[in-house]
Order: sequence, then structure tokens, then C-alpha cells
Amino acid sequence: MVASDSLRRPLAHHILGGEYLTRAELAAELDVSERTVIRWDNSRVGPPRTMLGRRPIYRRQGVTQWLMDNEVEQVRSGGPTPVLPSAKSPDRARGRIRKPRRREVSGARLGPSN
Repeated sequence: MVASDSLRRPLAHHILGGEYLTRAELAAELDVSERTVIRWDNSRVGPPRTMLGRRPIYRRQGVTQWLMDNEVEQVRSGGPTPVLPSAKSPDRARGRIRKPRRREVSGARLGPSN
């Protein structure tokens, strides 16, 4: 006898009317592995979740909002290249701050040594 699809679905799915996804369902819908979803949870960068006992469940509306919040606007080709901030200070990246020159006065060095 073949079990119907409704019998294989988690209890939370029946109780909550399909508004929530399990980790496996979320991974399948986003076409990523369950390990990726676990990594998102651990680094707190993934969609918001609710714990049902020890199991995380994800509200569909929360996942949709998370996807919209993480949209990145495409840069048009042929246009100016955006200036990305440097890992250094923003002023130094723009060339505003210069290192002071070393000066020597009667054999002693003044200023920074590097």
C-alpha cells in the first residue's frame, strides 16, 4: 500500500495550514542544500525562523520578505563603474589623507618610521 503525500507531511504542516515550511521544504524551494540552510541559521543571515520544539520552521511570508530585503540591484553595463569602499579608511581610499613625509633634522629622523 502506498502512503499518500498528506500522510508523509510533517504534523506542523497540517496544524499550520501550509503557512510554515520545514528546513527540508525551504531548502527544496530555494534550490539549496539543507546544509546551506543550517549554515544560514548558525550565522544568522538566513530567513527568520520559529522553533517548534527542537525543529526550526520558516513562515512563507518571512522567507519572501527576507528574499526581497536581500535583493541586489544590477549595475548597467557600459555605465560608470561604482566606486567600492576600500578596507582602509574611507578618506585614505579617496586619496584625501596622505602619510606625512619623513624629515631629518641634524641626523635625527622625525615623523613616522614606516
